[in-house]
Amino acid sequence: EHQQRLLISTAAIGTPLAAYLVIGNYTASGHSHYLSTGLDSLVPLSLVWVLPYIYMYVSSVAPACAIADRRLLIRWAAAVALMYIIAAPIWVFYPVSVPRAALLGDDYYSYLLGIIQILDPPTNCFPSMHVAVATLGALVVRRVDKIIGTILLTTVFPIWYSTVAV
Repeated sequence: EHQQRLLISTAAIGTPLAAYLVIGNYTASGHSHYLSTGLDSLVPLSLVWVLPYIYMYVSSVAPACAIADRRLLIRWAAAVALMYIIAAPIWVFYPVSVPRAALLGDDYYSYLLGIIQILDPPTNCFPSMHVAVATLGALVVRRVDKIIGTILLTTVFPIWYSTVAV
């Protein structure tokens, strides 16, 4: 039982992340598109927002930690897979990138963002999975525990904002 749970959880988190990185690195060397919105010019670069940006990875693991029912765990894994199956063709056939600001500082936030920029390819910016994964995770946890799930739902807005601010 525990081994199956670990396997399902690892597959639900690791497989999409691996696909995201492989596709991103594949498309990073080619032509990509830039989809500018009015919001981009309204939100200034703010490195402090790298913390909520990274927090998305914590929130994406939350369902794996909270779900005891094997059926719900499999449904969550299938939902994550479906999101990535829909996103992957867009990443491959219409790669979108955003300009990355030069990191001139040597402070903690610049260091964290520098690590992200090394690991995370500059493409796969549309659709961004940060908010989708965080929202799905929060909703699934809310099904199991209303209070914790609701708290996780309140973190979706900072995660969304962080994707624009960094």
